[in-house]
Order: sequence, then structure tokens, then C-alpha cells
Amino acid sequence: QTSFARIFYKIEQILSTYPYADSTSFHIFRTGDGFDHFMADETRFCQVLVNLLSNAFKFTETGFCVIQLHTIVVDAAVEWRLRVVDSGRGIEEEHASRLFTAFAQFDARSSAEGPSGRVRHSSAGSGLGLFISSQLLRLMQATISWKRNDQPCGSIFEISGRFPIDCHPEGSPSCHANR
Repeated sequence: QTSFARIFYKIEQILSTYPYADSTSFHIFRTGDGFDHFMADETRFCQVLVNLLSNAFKFTETGFCVIQLHTIVVDAAVEWRLRVVDSGRGIEEEHASRLFTAFAQFDARSSAEGPSGRVRHSSAGSGLGLFISSQLLRLMQATISWKRNDQPCGSIFEISGRFPIDCHPEGSPSCHANR
């Protein structure tokens, strides 16, 4: 059992150790009915979000990285749609069909300097992060997609799925799914 609040707390703790906070803002926005307790593999879900956010921060020298979450309770499950939005360099449309394949790499630049003059990131990677994330989400019966963020630029990764509701979360005596 877990909750988005718990997952986001863990994500914020992990991101607080990243060197990107000096020039890239991070926010979480939630909409929907607010129901927050469900059954899911918290560790793997966090792994997917950390991967998406790591990529977003890595390729955003200045600007923002945002999580947008919308939830709704339907038939004893929480349906959710979560977007990771950034204002970074973005991904060229021609690479979209290979984004979630193993060893796919699209940027040969090895590093770039951020506004502070420090090396911000290394674009080189194994090309496995999005592939592994897509496979983990598939096992959770969730989906992932990408689209270009044209306002102002960057990427939008959207994941969505449906998790069974945890009717008796810690500290809660009854199920609140029947609203």
C-alpha cells in the first residue's frame, strides 16, 4: 500500500540531493478528487518517476520541471494521469518512435555548462532508463507516452494507469472510495 503523497515525499528527498536546484525550479500540482491510498509497487513507481525527473533536470539548464497529477476514483480503483513536464532542450520528433527502446540515445553532447559555469550534466547514458521505465509501467498495467512541450519548449512524459484502492490505509478506519 502507498499514496502519491508518500511517493512525492520520497521523490522530493531524492531530488534535494541533485545539483540542479540552483537554476531549475521544481513543483508538484495535483487535481482531481484527492483520494490518495492505493495498492502499487511503491519502489518501482518511485524508480520510474526518478528516472523521468532525472532526465528532465539533466536536459533543463534553466527553467522548470513539474509533476502534474490528476486522480479520480472509479469502481474501487484510483485512475490517475501523471505528467512530467520540463522546459529543457526537448527531443526531436524523429526520435519519438525509438524513445522507449533499449539503448536508444539521441544526444551525442557529453556535457554542458550551466549558468554557474559548472558542468551541469552528462548527456551520455546507457539508453536504458526510458526502456526500463516503460517495462516497469507495463508490469503495473500502466502506460507511458511522450510529446513535445511547445510552451516554451521541452518534453512532456505522461504516464497513466489504474491502481486498486487501499480501503484501510494506516490510520483510517474505513474505505472512502464510495464518494
